[in-house]
Amino acid sequence: MISGLAHKAYNKIKRCNFLSYEDIDKFMKSLVKNIEDSKCDFDLLVGIASGGDYPSKRLSERLGVKHIPMDISHYWITLNSKKIKVPGVLWLARHLGYKQKAKIERDVEEKDITGKKILIVDEDSYSGETLKVALESINQKKPIYAKTAVLYTHDNNKFVDFSGYNFKEKDLYDLNLRAPWSISAKYHNYNLGKKHSIVVPNLELVVSQA
Repeated sequence: MISGLAHKAYNKIKRCNFLSYEDIDKFMKSLVKNIEDSKCDFDLLVGIASGGDYPSKRLSERLGVKHIPMDISHYWITLNSKKIKVPGVLWLARHLGYKQKAKIERDVEEKDITGKKILIVDEDSYSGETLKVALESINQKKPIYAKTAVLYTHDNNKFVDFSGYNFKEKDLYDLNLRAPWSISAKYHNYNLGKKHSIVVPNLELVVSQA
């Protein structure tokens, strides 16, 4: 109840642009093309839960590579020994000059990584903190190499190897995009099961066609 009210309040205070699955498909097609054009091959995809679950599964299907989850959190607060997910904490913290810290809640096993070619997958990357933490953990397990992929990011993000689209950094923060599977989307006022207009203007023009 509290979480739901908090999300509704946050969405009024800080406007979000909610992507449709059609939007996601455009990013995904571009991402797959960029990976294939690179000629890099991978033995395993590591999807960052929970935002990276959907793109990881889709990439797994497109590339024919197995995927496993890694759970990283960075916007939980503890209240009376209970963990509560609070929307807007990272956005507010950034404006106050605070640097977020990601924490691995569920890691992958070393036997799954050692001697393998790994692709870490998430839905997006703004600060790069989540991917940085994931890369540090994966590289400690001695893969042949580890690279990262997201549906979209900005052009100053040094932690992303492959993306469906690179926005200008300021534009990405201003857009404040949310995937249709995000927790905030549950409190948005459209039915995810129905088609709706693309909320990001001219997305079909800025995403490369694959």
